Amino acid sequence: MQPAAKSVPKATGASFGKDSTNLDLLRTFAVLFVVFRHLLYENPTLEKALGMPQFGKFGVLLFFVHTSLVLMLSLQRQGFDTYATPIKHYAAFVTRRVFRIYPLSILVVLLAAFWFLPYGIYPQNYDGASTGGVTPQVIVGNLLLVQNVWPKPEVSVLGPLWSLPIEIQMYLVLPFLFVAARKWGLAAICVIYVASLGVAATQSGAAYTHSMFKFAPCFIPGVIAFALTVKRRSLPWWILPIFLMVTVVLHSAVSTRFGREILVGFPICLALGVLLPYLQDLPHGTAARVFQTIAKYSYGIYLFHDVARTFAFQYLQDIPFPVRFAIFLVGTIAPSVAAFHWLEQPFIKWGNDFANRIVPRQKRPAAE
Repeated sequence: MQPAAKSVPKATGASFGKDSTNLDLLRTFAVLFVVFRHLLYENPTLEKALGMPQFGKFGVLLFFVHTSLVLMLSLQRQGFDTYATPIKHYAAFVTRRVFRIYPLSILVVLLAAFWFLPYGIYPQNYDGASTGGVTPQVIVGNLLLVQNVWPKPEVSVLGPLWSLPIEIQMYLVLPFLFVAARKWGLAAICVIYVASLGVAATQSGAAYTHSMFKFAPCFIPGVIAFALTVKRRSLPWWILPIFLMVTVVLHSAVSTRFGREILVGFPICLALGVLLPYLQDLPHGTAARVFQTIAKYSYGIYLFHDVARTFAFQYLQDIPFPVRFAIFLVGTIAPSVAAFHWLEQPFIKWGNDFANRIVPRQKRPAAE
């Protein structure tokens, strides 16, 4: 029997190299948008002048597009759709993702919970007394990254944690989208995308604030980017940062004026997914190395910056601002770098080792 992958043009996903500088650029902008938005909380005057911008939410939407595209490319390199035992290989994929995401999130949840950082608690900011504080039930939900389906109220002990349950739940779906893209091509993914818009439209109630289905139209554009077969990448790379700067302002302006910021994000994510395959890569050089470095440590930056911000700007209010800002930078960068090398990398390796036990490496077909 011919493997399913043979029925689809081999160019699928070929617009992106293993170490795409454009994807590093995209991830860098995403995490910096989040950090900048949270820093604005410490300057209410500037925040008000900017109209309460939604830069943080926009950065998370960029992460969703980036994540789905990167995982499509990873599945392609593994030859996922050519496996004879798909259940085992699906289990191996999930194992890798669990070992990639949970170790650092568990550390940050415990740190935030025991430091008791009430500012970051979702779905709204409130003090611990008004909600009973960080209860054992809340901590368990956050440790498992299931707080968006946990008994209400939906609470994250630190603001940035709200997006991780959505990513975890999308991981369970992405291999199926990969197979659909490889077997039936771009048309099938477009149909799925349209269907996801209809489902997302039903998720506007308070009970579905952080539903995976609400954000599916932000993940699927990454699959569209993967499924697009582009003969010539004719657009210059610098269009990408311009696109991101223009759309972050547009997203913030429209969502601030009319609300429903996620609906504004849908077409922007789709446009990004369509644009990415046509862009030439950012040339290797100083800028590319900077983006690569920030992208490398971005998961730690995403989680640690709010811990550092709360400590520097709320616990140390009597210290001069420049000193607090320096503490914030050190408190963000140092643990992010340390966690990557001492926690993330070892668990990534162990996750690969466990996945290789589920599906021994020598039994894998060669990736295209």
